[in-house]
Amino acid sequence: MKTPSVLQTLLTQSFESERSLRHFSSLASQELITLLASALGDLENSEKSSERTKKTLERAIFLSRNLRYFSSGARADFALTDLSQLVFDCLQLRESEFQKKNISLEVRVESTVFALVDPLALEQAILNCLDFASSHSTPGSQVGVNLQVINQGLQLSLALEGDAKDEAGEKLPLQHTALENLEASKLGLLGLTVASVIAEAHSGVFQTLKSPGEGTLLLFQVPIDARMNKQPHLFREKRRYQRVRVDFSGVLSSGTGQSFPGRVTVLSAGGCFVALSRDVVSRLSVGDSVSLEIQTDADHSLSIPTARVANTHPTGENSGVGLEFLELDLKAKNLLATLVKAHAS
Repeated sequence: MKTPSVLQTLLTQSFESERSLRHFSSLASQELITLLASALGDLENSEKSSERTKKTLERAIFLSRNLRYFSSGARADFALTDLSQLVFDCLQLRESEFQKKNISLEVRVESTVFALVDPLALEQAILNCLDFASSHSTPGSQVGVNLQVINQGLQLSLALEGDAKDEAGEKLPLQHTALENLEASKLGLLGLTVASVIAEAHSGVFQTLKSPGEGTLLLFQVPIDARMNKQPHLFREKRRYQRVRVDFSGVLSSGTGQSFPGRVTVLSAGGCFVALSRDVVSRLSVGDSVSLEIQTDADHSLSIPTARVANTHPTGENSGVGLEFLELDLKAKNLLATLVKAHAS
């Protein structure tokens, strides 16, 4: 057996270090996201909630989600989505930032563009591009936002104005530029890297083009089925709620008063999957009424007073039950919505 060379040893050590770093980032970002989402949920239910604190927490969750996408990749949860409306919603969230810097927006969006995409992931990508545009555009300049259906599928472009023409009145054409070669802040590059990860998860591409005279162009392209835009009423979303992967401890209580510890591994606003031992699963049947207490972190828990066993998985390593939530108070609804959006990746 050959002895590994010094280069092979260094490459192995580098790979293991990067894997450990990504694993640490994934775990840390999940815990950070949960804590921030819980705090935001508390603010939603407080009459004395501070709007400034709320915006700060939302921004922290947004950045934490970028870390999560960067470290763990994007596991797209596809749903039929009105992309035209999604772009307008994102613009509304960021419009004030452009106004503060006196940056005008020229928006051209095709109407009623439907596609099967992960709406929360795509929202993250669009907001990242808008953040890059607002932070790296010159005050008084213009940013063009264009959404259109092309032969390759769907294309969203953001055009940042460049410098004025030189003395000869010539402009160099836009050329493809690697992300790391952009003159941008680290957070800006992280956001564009995440946009690229999300595009790849949709079998699409994310490109950056740059020219001293023409400026910078961000291109986000994903393939879509053109039939959806001709007859969107024929396509229906199979899932009512966005689902996310989590890892929370929980206690499930049956109608007979028995309590069983488990792990909540999938969560949505309408239900969840609770990993349980095969012995416990064998005692439950579809249609049973149960309650669930989820411990999201050391100081916060989520109580589901009434849920229905929707399906059971009695065998294999992933034994457990799928639950449909039947009764939720306002606090639980707000916390669920915040957790799901925060953990979507």
